[in-house]
Amino acid sequence: MPHHHLCSNEELDETVAIKILRLLIEKCPEAAQHADNNGGLPIYYAAGWGRKPEFCRVLIEAHPGSERMTVSNGMLPFHSACADNTLATVEYLYNLHPGAIHHATVRGSYPIHFAIIGLINRSDPESAIDIVKFLLDCDPSLVQRKFEGVMSLLRYACQQEYVDSNVEAALEIINAIYDAHPEAIEDDDMVSDIQSYHEQAQAFINSELVYARQAKDHRLMTTPDGNGQLPLHTALQNNATLGSIKLLVKGNPAALQTSDNSGLIPLHVTCQLHDSVNVFHYLVGLDATTLDAVDREGNTALHLACHCAKYDIIAMLLEKYGAVSVSKQNAVKKLPIDLLWESNVVLNRESVEYTETVYRLLKAYPEMMMMNIGMQKRQCASATSPSQDGKKRKFGHE
Repeated sequence: MPHHHLCSNEELDETVAIKILRLLIEKCPEAAQHADNNGGLPIYYAAGWGRKPEFCRVLIEAHPGSERMTVSNGMLPFHSACADNTLATVEYLYNLHPGAIHHATVRGSYPIHFAIIGLINRSDPESAIDIVKFLLDCDPSLVQRKFEGVMSLLRYACQQEYVDSNVEAALEIINAIYDAHPEAIEDDDMVSDIQSYHEQAQAFINSELVYARQAKDHRLMTTPDGNGQLPLHTALQNNATLGSIKLLVKGNPAALQTSDNSGLIPLHVTCQLHDSVNVFHYLVGLDATTLDAVDREGNTALHLACHCAKYDIIAMLLEKYGAVSVSKQNAVKKLPIDLLWESNVVLNRESVEYTETVYRLLKAYPEMMMMNIGMQKRQCASATSPSQDGKKRKFGHE
């Protein structure tokens, strides 16, 4: 049928395609309801051949409910979109039928599996990353969905045949899946199949297995090193993934409140050295009281984030956690904003990140601005006030 051919014509400009589609529907509205020999409606083709939301909307309005109809193997248009379309179309179809993310095909494959396997043939690997993350954000339990009922999502993502052009995107997807459900790495099949993975996927899994094995060693997890640090402190210093941090916390929950020889708890180390705001958010979510904890110099998490110019963490502390400790001074009477002003980590004090962060800190503690204005006025008054002999002070060569 012309509708099917139009939906799968990749060479046709989208604007022109929509005009043709509207004309076809006007002349033959029932064609939007015609299925091919496998049960594929035009919307199924449009979803799988990269058509944009507006194109899909026109088709669905011509055949209401078609977004919920499957082909012979149990695939919905949503499955096709996850494999081959953009995030915008995936979001559009999801909003029409949210339950589609949990719809399995006849063989037991879910839309998230199609998003992963679709990476192989994509010219834009980044779209696959966006779609996988979108699906996991919609429902984190999707990470538990097994391919055909037997293979974990992490293993499924690792065993695909990636090439140089898409392996970086694949690693980001693998990392996102691992962060969501790190326990999957403990499955025996993950290790037994590792030689079949792309070499970069192998390297990733091997590096995370080190932390997974540490987390199982109770003696190691509870024994501090010479600096008083536990494995959780060290992993945060080394910028370990969120998934591995989760496993280490699981191996010793008490580590969250454990201070090293400098009085630093794991949250403090995160504010200084870790690059992921998601790790920070995870640790605070486990124990919000750590936001008020101080090291031996009286520094809170906000002080340390300012000292190390961790702009994303500072923003989250100010906007999500009520600007906690923004007005608190450390042992040497320094506010968090003072440490940012004095930080050697800041390379460009005219950058957007720096100026926006200073603005946020001042907005959260406007008294700081008034204090500075008052101090400047006192300095000016002192500079121009008469000396004890009744004369104005002289400066320079007056």
